[in-house]
Amino acid sequence: MKHIRQLAACSVFLLLAAAVQAQDIATTDSVPAIIGYRFAYLDYDSVVMDLPQYTVADIELKRLKGEYDRELEHSRAAFEHRYIEFMLEHANLSEPIVAKRQKELQTMLEADTQLRDELQRDLENKRTEGLEKLRRQVVAAAAAICTEMGLDYVVDSGSPAFLFVNPQRGIDISETVIEKVSNWE
Repeated sequence: MKHIRQLAACSVFLLLAAAVQAQDIATTDSVPAIIGYRFAYLDYDSVVMDLPQYTVADIELKRLKGEYDRELEHSRAAFEHRYIEFMLEHANLSEPIVAKRQKELQTMLEADTQLRDELQRDLENKRTEGLEKLRRQVVAAAAAICTEMGLDYVVDSGSPAFLFVNPQRGIDISETVIEKVSNWE
């Protein structure tokens, strides 16, 4: 029993010595490390929003939204004009004409609602597609930078999964990723 305790104590000592040695080796490089693991960090969402491509895409989406809003306003104004005409005339119209005009107004209202929904969906799809493209580029740039620097992984410091990332233990690659992605296009 005494030999087993001595063997266990030696094993623990050797593991601790190896960990300390690994820490010493890892921190002698230019990249800080935690027991041999070298990592980088960035705030993923902030990096995406700081890209020049994001600003360009945002301006384009606002332009497109303005165009869509003008189209919807035109459609709404046409409906209102027809509705006012109908209200002014309906007392002088026969039952079949009143029913026909009401049906026309209902059709116009449904078409207006459908157009609004389609334009909103299109705008949201364009926004999602643009963001996904930028997100893929950020991930690709982070992976390339980590490979070039010999880093093991990247932490999203903006994620609620990481309440704290010690900036002295890793490398902030935010600006490097922004620069790399900016130069791709």
